[in-house]
Amino acid sequence: MQKFWALLTLVMAVAQFPASALSTLTGYGTSIEKISGNPTPEVPAGYAFGIWFLIFALAVVFSIQQFRFPAKTLYQDLRFPALTAFSAGTGWMIIAQLSGNGWWLVALILLMFGAAIVAYFIVLREHSLASFDRKITLPLFAILSAWLSVAIFLNLTSVIREQMAAIGFSDMVFALFSLIPAMITALCVIWWSKGYIWYSLTIAWALVGVLVTNLAVVNNIPMAGFAGAALLILGSYTLYARQKSPAPQGFQS
Repeated sequence: MQKFWALLTLVMAVAQFPASALSTLTGYGTSIEKISGNPTPEVPAGYAFGIWFLIFALAVVFSIQQFRFPAKTLYQDLRFPALTAFSAGTGWMIIAQLSGNGWWLVALILLMFGAAIVAYFIVLREHSLASFDRKITLPLFAILSAWLSVAIFLNLTSVIREQMAAIGFSDMVFALFSLIPAMITALCVIWWSKGYIWYSLTIAWALVGVLVTNLAVVNNIPMAGFAGAALLILGSYTLYARQKSPAPQGFQS
């Protein structure tokens, strides 16, 4: 039975690649790049979403390893959250391309984030990690959790923006509604994970993308200033968390 669940995890990890390009491969639906419509201040520049390719690649490499060693305790502990995260991600991409924005997408990305953060802390609780898990497993779930820390609020704001279009809130209000909770979430996780660098770098990647959007695309200088200030806070807080509560030797990176 362990082999079956390990195989299913591998299948869902691989499925994320074709699922992300469903509309291109089949001609049905709308590509994920076009779903968000016109650029808005809270959404990182398009290039930033290339991080999904790294996440998918790491997920496949991890899934191959856990399929090879299904009885390893760490992989048994990770199997359900990893399978849930990969399945929810595949489902999110398919539904997004076929139906566009909606509350189903918010529910799926929340499920995906919950599973990813559980997997992240399962790996962090290990007292010592094998070389593979230190280089692949931990970065995978750190990067996935970090990107979703931002994405859940972007998805939520996107749906609310459509639902409340008639009210006339400014783009700045929606942007702050996205990014302030995302930053609070990120800072909490950074503290709990003792400043693990791959999580913080992923948040920084998202914030730089927001900075680029506001400087080069929508010309929103106040929002660019907010993103820049958030980057400074992120860097300072990460250093503080690492110094205040250093990670075990096996996790330093």
